Amino acid sequence: MSWAGLSGYVPILSIFIVLHLVILPYLCSDLPFSLYFKQNLEGEWTADDLELVTTEGHAQLPKVKSDLAILVLTAARDQGYLNRTLLSLYKELATASERYQVYICTTETVHAELGRMPWRPGMSLLLPCVDNSCAHFKEEEREQKIVHDFAVCHDEVEEHLGNEINYLLWLEDDVMLMNSFFSTLSSILAFQSPKLSANPWLDIKMYLFPRLRGYAWDMMPLVELLATCGLLTLLLELILNQMQIRKPRNGFVRHLLLYSLVFITLMTISRQHITQWRRIHPQLYAWRQAPNFGTQAVVYNRTNLKSAVAYLKTKSKKSALDLAISSYRDRARLMGYLLEPNLVRHIGMKSSMGGSHQMDRDKGDIREFMVNYSI
Repeated sequence: MSWAGLSGYVPILSIFIVLHLVILPYLCSDLPFSLYFKQNLEGEWTADDLELVTTEGHAQLPKVKSDLAILVLTAARDQGYLNRTLLSLYKELATASERYQVYICTTETVHAELGRMPWRPGMSLLLPCVDNSCAHFKEEEREQKIVHDFAVCHDEVEEHLGNEINYLLWLEDDVMLMNSFFSTLSSILAFQSPKLSANPWLDIKMYLFPRLRGYAWDMMPLVELLATCGLLTLLLELILNQMQIRKPRNGFVRHLLLYSLVFITLMTISRQHITQWRRIHPQLYAWRQAPNFGTQAVVYNRTNLKSAVAYLKTKSKKSALDLAISSYRDRARLMGYLLEPNLVRHIGMKSSMGGSHQMDRDKGDIREFMVNYSI
């Protein structure tokens, strides 16, 4: 191939080299799942943005009571995260346009973190095992304890909820809500109300471990990657034609080159960060089939949750909570959904029920804890 033939590729390759040697290393240096991520050598975690600042006069605005109630399930642990979770929740509640019922539930009779934390107005504490005897579990029975706590706290909160509540937002005590959480969630539920009305459903999950959300985890992300590459390639072709850059005789080769370079670029930035464009508007959030694992932040259909809890009490013996709920969902032929990208951030590096530390379980992969926003 002559130099004249190669000249049509030089601008493309030059831009690609500058992009990957100069621009992306600068823009993506703080994106944990990017190839260009530079980990803090001092091992310091990013600070949480938890300033409780509200718009002047916002708190005085009358609020309509929401049909969604909130339950935070907590347990005693050596390293507590509950205070950060409740601060994050309180910050979002202060700016929400609706009024929510909020409950914090624990089956522990001794919970040191609850005793020393500053209490927030509008949050009710539920202690079902103080007046009533609850089952006790050995350390190796932690999965049964999680299921037990879930069922006990569900029954307790049901005694406080009125008939106007249709949904129950269930939060674990080691998550932090994204900014504008409630307005985003309300818009998503309103937009998807025809789907939710047409098909009986159990749960809408709002968190999936970022390390499991790469392009290769299932077929849908792969299709999404290939389609995005095609759209970006078409856009670049239009830009190159407008710039009147010399086009090679074999246009297919340039298409293939552009497609390959776009593919490499998206892979180096990573899907976890590429999908952030969906936050532009709540209607752009992706709805996936709910995975079998994870209960960090879930919106439950209150009616169907009652049946699920009854199933947990009678059928679930040694199954993990998330697997038991998924098993019931399949048996009852109910739908389950996952919102993407995540609406909460997971901050708990060690489970309240014991077991492996996050760094041990994931072979040192702690990237999901290295950002102070939901990914």
